Amino acid sequence: MNMTLFNSTKAGKYSDLDMQNKMLLKIQYENLLPKGGGSDQPSLAHKVFIHHIIHDEKVKLPKYIFKYMVKELWKSQNENRVWVPYGRLLSEIFHQGGILAALGQIRFYTDQMLETVVGKVINGRTLKNMSLVTDVTARSPTT
Repeated sequence: MNMTLFNSTKAGKYSDLDMQNKMLLKIQYENLLPKGGGSDQPSLAHKVFIHHIIHDEKVKLPKYIFKYMVKELWKSQNENRVWVPYGRLLSEIFHQGGILAALGQIRFYTDQMLETVVGKVINGRTLKNMSLVTDVTARSPTT
C-alpha cells in the first residue's frame, strides 16, 4: 500500500503524496470517508481506499458508509454532538425519493426550521490552494 501511495516501503505524510493522490484524498475527506482532525496523516482506511481505487479493485463502499453512519450517529447520541455524517448524501436521497417535496407540500417544514447549511465545495480556489492549477480566472456565465 505504501508503494502505491508514497513510492516507498515506509508510510509517508500528506505532503509526500503526488497531486493525483492528494486530490483523491481530498475527495475522500469531503465526500466518501469524512475525517476529523488534521489531514497531514491519512488514516489506514483512507490509504486502503486510495490503493483500491488506483488498482481498480472493488470496494464495498456502501457497506462501509452505512457502518460509519451508524457508528457516528451512535456517538452523537451518547456524546451529545450535533453532527450528521453524510449529510449531503442523505439530503440527496431525501430529494431524489421525493420526501422533501412531499413534506414541503404539506408545509411540514421550512428551510429556517431545518437550519439549512451549504457545505464545502471543491472549486477553482480549492484547486489553486492545493497547487493543482496555477491560475483561477472568473468566467462569465455565458462563456
